[in-house]
Amino acid sequence: MATEPDRRLPGLAWAEGGSYPALLVSHGRELWTVAILTYVVGDLVTTFVGVRYTGLVEGSPLPAALLAEFGFGALVGLKAVSVVPFVLLWRVVPGPASAGVPLGLLLVGSTVTLWNTLLVVLVSI
Repeated sequence: MATEPDRRLPGLAWAEGGSYPALLVSHGRELWTVAILTYVVGDLVTTFVGVRYTGLVEGSPLPAALLAEFGFGALVGLKAVSVVPFVLLWRVVPGPASAGVPLGLLLVGSTVTLWNTLLVVLVSI
């Protein structure tokens, strides 16, 4: 019987079972920290700068309505509430697969923060 070739990336330590890099499993706290920094802090700061100092407008309907009606504090509350389902999902996803939750949030947060930053820079030139 032929064995399947090892397709894992060389140089990464792998978790038990070989399906997830041990790095993701053992650094959950760091993943969550960076996820919150990008998804919550990065998005809020770049949105604040864009709206307050450059004349950009919030593009998403719900945040735009909350911002217009209640001010920036409502966006802080919305972001805080939006993290709760991700934390709950992280708690119920079994084993190493749970690392995918903060990793996904980190990727979304990084993308949004970079996009907002690009818009702020382009409008400011």
